[in-house]
Amino acid sequence: MISEPLKLRHREYQCGESTTGHQHPHPQLVYIHRGCGILGTAIGTQLVTNGELIWVPGKTEHSFEVLKNSRASLIYILQSPASMPDAIIKLEVTPVMIGLIDALGHRLDDNGSLKHSYQQVFLDQLGQLTQLDEPSLPLLDRRLLPIIGALSTEPGINLSLRELSKRYGPSERTLNRLFSQTFGCSFRFYRNQLVMSKARQWLAEGRSMTRIALDLGYQSLPAFSSAYHSYLRQREGNS
Repeated sequence: MISEPLKLRHREYQCGESTTGHQHPHPQLVYIHRGCGILGTAIGTQLVTNGELIWVPGKTEHSFEVLKNSRASLIYILQSPASMPDAIIKLEVTPVMIGLIDALGHRLDDNGSLKHSYQQVFLDQLGQLTQLDEPSLPLLDRRLLPIIGALSTEPGINLSLRELSKRYGPSERTLNRLFSQTFGCSFRFYRNQLVMSKARQWLAEGRSMTRIALDLGYQSLPAFSSAYHSYLRQREGNS
């Protein structure tokens, strides 16, 4: 029998579910199909949301708190590419990787040589993915958790602080203060950064600029294009 270089399983998470600190003997790749949550590590937390791919090295302690009902593919890498980092990091998602995850999870024989070939292609593609530089966040005030969850699963420039305040309870003034204390910026700035990050992700997946502009609430393609290129210039300036 051919030795498998990786194993994949799917898991459903319910809102409010959490896993305490734990680690795996082998590296793990997590693809979020839907939903979002907070990934906790020894140095901070990271927001992970639908469409994102996260690399978790073996023997690295981490926890997960679910903000919205979620579905994830958990891929345990038994033969890791030498180029992979030794820290938890997000990877840029490509249409090829999405297709490979789908094929490995649903379409191939458990012990067929075709599956082994797909696994080798998967590992080759994994080693070529761009690593995204997203710093860890400080521990979050729990009043922010449903707000961050809504921003992640309903990305758009029209989602207002007033609407979120009515929906989840804390006053607009309290939420603005929490965003300033936690992220060092206003709610509006943080929301727009999440919107642009989602746009970048969708573009990498092959969506059209027009569709992305409409999905994110922009009234015109030029307005979205101007905002997106301003975001890219800011990222380049900070790098």
